[in-house]
Amino acid sequence: MELSNIKTKLATFLGNIKPLYVIIFVVIVIAIQGAWAYQALRVTDQFEQSEPKSNKTGIETKALNTISLTVPKTDFKVGEMIPVGINIESDKTTAGADIIIHYDANLLALTPTSSKSAVTVGTLYDEYPINQSESKSGVITVSGITNNIAGVIPNGLFGTILFQAKAAGSAKVFIEFTKGKTNDSNIIENKKSADVLEQVKNLDLKINQ
Repeated sequence: MELSNIKTKLATFLGNIKPLYVIIFVVIVIAIQGAWAYQALRVTDQFEQSEPKSNKTGIETKALNTISLTVPKTDFKVGEMIPVGINIESDKTTAGADIIIHYDANLLALTPTSSKSAVTVGTLYDEYPINQSESKSGVITVSGITNNIAGVIPNGLFGTILFQAKAAGSAKVFIEFTKGKTNDSNIIENKKSADVLEQVKNLDLKINQ
């Protein structure tokens, strides 16, 4: 066979087989890309499932070191009694707590306890050296301290205030608080004398005729 014939047949063979290789190469590339994309999606999905919800939303599920005002309901009638609970939730060992509460004296009348104190205190602390009110300005001040050198972790009812609704309207009852300040409401960490109060929860009451 002549050399020219051999070259012609070889060229024809390569010309026929080249497109096949191109097709195979393209199929392989597509398959590799598909496998990589599937793996990437799988890793992302696993990460999202294992990631805590608080990290994705930026919102903590539980706020510690909190003073809350609570009521059994928020709608009352004129003349009705309104019991307001003062609750403390903390994860710190504390020496005491100071709480300043403001209320609308035009709509709410404070009903003092039998000892003329503003707040019926609970048992979170051993002593409550300050427990007073100014009815004209609508301010209640109460403090609790422990006699335990090791301090106490307060969780529960600090005390109860009893109001009487005296006029219709929207009445606010709120805790005076600025984070980091020690001359308003605070929870004092034992031995460090640092204010660890992080959050307060106030009330909006509706009084009807």
